[in-house]
Amino acid sequence: MAATYPSGIRAFPVYANGDQVTPATINDPDLEITALETGLLQGLAHDLVPDVTGNHRSLGTPGQEWYDLRVSHDAVVAGTLQVTGGVTLSGAVTLTALTVTGEALFGSNLTVNGDFRVLDKFSVVESTGTTSTQNLHVQGNIVATGTLNVAGVTTLGGSLHVVGPTTLDSTLTVEATADFLANLNVAGVTTLSGSVHIVGATTLDSTLTVFATANCLANLNVAGGFTVNGLVHVIGPTALDSTLTVGGTANVLGNLGVAGSVVVSGATQLLTTLDVRTAITSNGQAGVTVGTSATTLYTAALVNGADVGGMVLVCGTRVGNAAIQFVDWVLVMTDGAASLISGHSKGAADSRVYSWSGLNFQLTMGANSYHVTAFPTLVGTAGA
Repeated sequence: MAATYPSGIRAFPVYANGDQVTPATINDPDLEITALETGLLQGLAHDLVPDVTGNHRSLGTPGQEWYDLRVSHDAVVAGTLQVTGGVTLSGAVTLTALTVTGEALFGSNLTVNGDFRVLDKFSVVESTGTTSTQNLHVQGNIVATGTLNVAGVTTLGGSLHVVGPTTLDSTLTVEATADFLANLNVAGVTTLSGSVHIVGATTLDSTLTVFATANCLANLNVAGGFTVNGLVHVIGPTALDSTLTVGGTANVLGNLGVAGSVVVSGATQLLTTLDVRTAITSNGQAGVTVGTSATTLYTAALVNGADVGGMVLVCGTRVGNAAIQFVDWVLVMTDGAASLISGHSKGAADSRVYSWSGLNFQLTMGANSYHVTAFPTLVGTAGA
């Protein structure tokens, strides 16, 4: 007769004194004992389950622990799983919550469908590996020694410290202050919706286009061309160490201090007083030497395609004798009129004859040679 274990539980008879002992009395318990020993040593042929109070049954104790736990199918842990050593998982693992206090190495893909929280360091060893997560919350530092690819939005609530080069193939939106302690190279378009505060030197090797107001609170050094299509409002002093070329109208609402030369190639309209503290250059004819031959003092310009008249202030000093001087106020018209309105001489200056040759206003001295400067003033307009 075969043993009932492991398919069932054998029911043994209850013996009393004087009952007859048969071979089955000895053999049946022996069969069950042999079946139990075989199952314990060679493998159980049935499920190993606790009783109805199984939530209080344990495998091992803190002082007596099992060595290896090998499971070929599913393992469902309803409580906390504490692992003090290494864990090797070769297949798919579904965890509701995983807390790792030591090092955790993932040799393949790690897919997290919910939040992924790292309280300390998180390292991706394989450069060809992939780490994807919906939400990554890091309370400590993130050190990326390789490439960090982010396909969606990245929100940084604190500081971002980048030691090496960083390449952004798409839009970078910064809603708070961004401090750059080293070089910032931008190959494409940069759109700034708020203020830009630059503490140190900034070099722009290409075009800077500003569609709104640009406030420069310190020095602005431009080594190349500077094109402004709109209004330029300068509150404080402005120094130009080189040429300033204005292709259109320039309105100066306050004082304009010029330490060097000012060359005006077109018409100039003065809406208020012109205070001249030094010599004025008129078409390059400043400080010309005039003798007994007709010499051009300035060349008149056309206004709206027509000739106009004006007043000319002429100052002269004899060559070799600065004590002899003259100042004349001449009314001129480019049709040939040149009338001396008022003249003043110091030290018996020689006579003067004013005339026109085309659009050239000329002076002829009666004798000797003089250093002469002319200051023409437009007094009318034409072609209106």
